[in-house]
Amino acid sequence: MPFGRLMSIAGSLVVASAVVAPIANAQDASLACGSFDLVGGDKATNILDNPPEGNSPGDVRIGYRELQDGDGNSVGEAYFVNTLLRVGEEDDHLFAGDIRILLPDGVVIGTLTFQRSNVIDQSTPALTVIVSGGSGAYEGASGTVEVGSGETPSFAFRLVCD
Repeated sequence: MPFGRLMSIAGSLVVASAVVAPIANAQDASLACGSFDLVGGDKATNILDNPPEGNSPGDVRIGYRELQDGDGNSVGEAYFVNTLLRVGEEDDHLFAGDIRILLPDGVVIGTLTFQRSNVIDQSTPALTVIVSGGSGAYEGASGTVEVGSGETPSFAFRLVCD
């Protein structure tokens, strides 16, 4: 993986957590707190294989996924950084990560843990994002985002805002 591409995605995470940019194709600009569902669209993931070579603690997955409404319109993006914490047997590699979800009204910030077979596995596992705050309409938010598994995973937002 080219270092420039890795830095580009890492830079996007910094920008995503600091600035709320309007989503160009957003059809529904009112994804406010409460319950709403989105679907995963296009995605890209890069792997940073830290020494020693192969699956080892400290390896990092960095990427993004487009988020769409039920009609297929782009309404947001999710940017994530996941670190391999423990190498286990087969499907027992433990990861922990951070996610920034850009929506038309602000950014949702969350943390997550999940298990998968290896660092380069590109499938989306079912997981729960614990929401720890945000910006814009999501400032002080709490709740969860339940992410379904598969090529077009569901994102079930259950948010409470002050």
